[in-house]
Amino acid sequence: MIRHRPEIDGLRAVAVLPVILYHAGFSGFSGGFVGVDVFFVISGYLITLIIHGDLERGRFSLRRFLERRARRILPALFLVVLVTSGFAWAWMLPQQLESYSWSVLSVLGFASNFYFWQSIDYFAAPAEFLPLLHTWSLAVEEQFYIFFPPLMMLMAWLGLSRGRMTAVLAAGALASLALCLWAVDRSPSANFFFPVTRAWELLAGSCLALVQSRQPLRGNNLLGALGLALIAGAVVGFGPATPFPSLWAVIPVAGTLLVLGFAQRGTWVARLLAMRGPVAIGLISYGAYLWHQPVFALARLRLPDHPGPVTMAALAVLSLLLAALSWWLLENPIRRGTGWAGGHGRRLALGAIGTVVVLGTGAAGGVLSGGVPQRFTPAQQAILIDANNFERLLEEHDRRKCFLDGRERVRLLEENGCLAPRDASDLVLYGNSHAAHLVFGLDALMGGHGKGAVHMFAAGSCRPWITDGTTRRCIEAHRSFLDHMQKAPPLRVVIAANWHAPYWELGEGVFEARIRELTKTLTEMGHHVTLVGRVPQIAGRGWQAAVARLPEVPRDLALPSEDIAPVNALLAGIAADLGAGFADPAAVLCPAGLAACQVIANGTVLYSDGGHLSVMGSEMVATEILRVAGRKDEP
Repeated sequence: MIRHRPEIDGLRAVAVLPVILYHAGFSGFSGGFVGVDVFFVISGYLITLIIHGDLERGRFSLRRFLERRARRILPALFLVVLVTSGFAWAWMLPQQLESYSWSVLSVLGFASNFYFWQSIDYFAAPAEFLPLLHTWSLAVEEQFYIFFPPLMMLMAWLGLSRGRMTAVLAAGALASLALCLWAVDRSPSANFFFPVTRAWELLAGSCLALVQSRQPLRGNNLLGALGLALIAGAVVGFGPATPFPSLWAVIPVAGTLLVLGFAQRGTWVARLLAMRGPVAIGLISYGAYLWHQPVFALARLRLPDHPGPVTMAALAVLSLLLAALSWWLLENPIRRGTGWAGGHGRRLALGAIGTVVVLGTGAAGGVLSGGVPQRFTPAQQAILIDANNFERLLEEHDRRKCFLDGRERVRLLEENGCLAPRDASDLVLYGNSHAAHLVFGLDALMGGHGKGAVHMFAAGSCRPWITDGTTRRCIEAHRSFLDHMQKAPPLRVVIAANWHAPYWELGEGVFEARIRELTKTLTEMGHHVTLVGRVPQIAGRGWQAAVARLPEVPRDLALPSEDIAPVNALLAGIAADLGAGFADPAAVLCPAGLAACQVIANGTVLYSDGGHLSVMGSEMVATEILRVAGRKDEP
């Protein structure tokens, strides 16, 4: 029988609280995402203790193991998804509900990590608006549970000693870590979501469990404290710029191993973690992890402005309260078979099946109907047609083949003839997604519609220059573009990107130098360059709130403008110095000034999301671009 260690409950609190505070956006928790890695190590450790102990006693049953896992994982998960689905139906726009429905189906199939790997790219809704994004980690664990118990059974059947079992699992962990390190730069998205590149974290806990079952480790205050310090250091010191998972992930993983191994009963670290508060949070940590992301995401979808710190703190507390209720009323009774759940296994099974059927049917309906647009009035539906999915717009305009996303190679752009201008009056559009959304309007006004008048060479999330830290994909795209421009006849080149905070983080001097260098290089090649200023970004849910409030919606929404005016002034100055052109999107989108930019004009939404333009918005900005760059008949 495995001795209950309350300090492990406290360690769960150490894992879940940083995750919640990180997703809430609180400063000081920029690396709070490592809480998931702490959970992985704890899970591998406890699961191995259970399986190995039962195997030694000759009473391990795979069916019973999976049943215990189901009783532990599924009830709260189904409840959260069911409640979230009700709010999603009421609050989400069709695109959002369709995407959400796909995520529900992936959760029911324990494949949400693969779904989000495939669906999250530059055009997907930000993570903070996806209620079930966090379920990727549950899917990784469930996939681990499918393969790990049979492996343990096989090793026991072969008569392997604990030492040899440990060696096998250690070899697997090292292989998984090696694959993780190999994929850091080559495929960061797959590296984040795939079980094979995360398995080493769970297997690290497994190895410790086998070592302790053979020779229990003695408590050590210094090593236990070092473990807590490593976890805390990762929470505070890591951030969005930290490649993850990578070798940096060894820090929180090693910290967790040290706490599990050396924060034994009697040490002050164990006493700290075993205090009533940490233990209480640890007991409800699974529910807290499940509830927090839907609560945060739905609030961000519903509130017209981005929730502030006070609101997010209240939502974090709400997540803990919901977790406590679900643990008390649902999780604990079902797991232990006590209270209302005692002796009702058949009814519980039927209830679970019914829940899956309801969720699956609803999710499939959302997918097949395109998000059930019939929920909205005819006036709202008419406008929603224009607020389309951006990538779908690219496909409809036959431009998807000339947009490079995070999983494609530059050679596809070259093979698809994305830079093959035939006439000096042709126009080349270069940049990232904020160049790509201009192609709709340019096509419409120039009459080309992908047949030669406008050529696009765009790489999502890439800056139109090379600096330290530029990814291999972006470097290849930039060099390929310049190579093509060197060989091309004099052309009109339009450069656009989302000139927002990450660009300024380079430093204003570096930002200006890179733009000036690119403009000068293209000008010396004989091309006429037009720099496009920043498109105003809609604050909070902006356009979504506008559509949801139709027909009472005001035609203007206040947008943040602090970094629009200075960056546009800088671009205009560079253009004037080098004989290039400058087109300002705000000139047409914000006729009354930056404080009140249009979101809807003539009954049509001008944005396809919070920053990318719809077809109508693109046409309005394209008019200004062509005024500066010259029309096809006015080269």
